[in-house]
Amino acid sequence: MKKSPTLELNNTISAVSWTDKSICQDYLHHIMQVTQSPSLSVAASQFSKKYARLIVVPALSLMTIEDKALDVSIENCLLDMGGSDGKWNPSLQFVNAAENCRTTGSRQSWRKQIIETLFAEHLNEIWKTLSSVSGVSMAVLWENTAVRTYSLYEKKLRKNATVLEQARIDEDFYFLIHEAPGKLFGAKRNPLQYFYTEKGSHSPTDNPVRVRHTCCFYYQTGAGGKYCGVCPKKTCNVE
Repeated sequence: MKKSPTLELNNTISAVSWTDKSICQDYLHHIMQVTQSPSLSVAASQFSKKYARLIVVPALSLMTIEDKALDVSIENCLLDMGGSDGKWNPSLQFVNAAENCRTTGSRQSWRKQIIETLFAEHLNEIWKTLSSVSGVSMAVLWENTAVRTYSLYEKKLRKNATVLEQARIDEDFYFLIHEAPGKLFGAKRNPLQYFYTEKGSHSPTDNPVRVRHTCCFYYQTGAGGKYCGVCPKKTCNVE
């Protein structure tokens, strides 16, 4: 049995360290404990949900709403694992936290560079290591990422948005879903497009939701068997 690494781990880890299989495995064992996950694959999925939210939300929000770029290169990011209060509340830190305004040149080219840095050069590299170490499929990791992105553009950014901001929200979301090529995500095809399906109602009283293609395994954690609201196992009554 592998010795628990919990007491040996630093609370703050560089994002690029997650691409080291040995380090990644040690931290996943720690996450298994704090999330009460039964396997590395379940822990990896839970980590990816948290990490995607921490990096995707600030990067794309700043790009779309303020027309600014945050340096989200993998070398510029640090992850604070949290947990000092007995809970797992990770947070992201930036070595260089400067926000750079777009000045001259094409916004389309500028936007592509931000997206490629965020997804292909950062998240995809970590997702590949998580998949290799834990066995969790890349589809699960990318859908966890997609769900965060959809929620950001369909809900969060639209609250109190000005007319100009609303136009950029629509424009950037359309590009992310329908126009961005797979190479901007480090993949053959655009994963945000692949998982983007029509919302539907599953009972007369339901609000329309976009049911996931994959299960994130949340119900296998210490959450007491609870399913996510859009879980395919829940909506299809599959145990």
